Amino acid sequence: MADYPTKADVPYDRLVQAYEQPKPGEAAPPYVTDINTVQVSVPFTPQPNDHVLWSLFNAMFLNVCCLGFLALVFSVKARDQKVLHDLDVARHYASTAKILNIICSVLGIITTIVLLIIVFISASHA
Repeated sequence: MADYPTKADVPYDRLVQAYEQPKPGEAAPPYVTDINTVQVSVPFTPQPNDHVLWSLFNAMFLNVCCLGFLALVFSVKARDQKVLHDLDVARHYASTAKILNIICSVLGIITTIVLLIIVFISASHA
């Protein structure tokens, strides 16, 4: 690590000289060069959505062919990878969980509608 001077390393009179302006026609006094602070900003990368609540709902209520449970497994894997800061793998698991959730939701809604139609038709014929 390079040894750069800090304000604590420079005597007070030299710091005062550094901020004094020379009079017209005078040479500038020798002083410490300005110390600049550089801030490095890391570009913001959004965290992938892991769809845990949606997967939990599908696993508990619309678990068609165990797709809700599979979606929950991939959601937990995505959350684990987010904790490990491996965002590419987390995005992959999250997209798999999203696809499984969509399929499970659609199949669950269709199954519920078909069952309701069957119940109403059988109730009207009785």
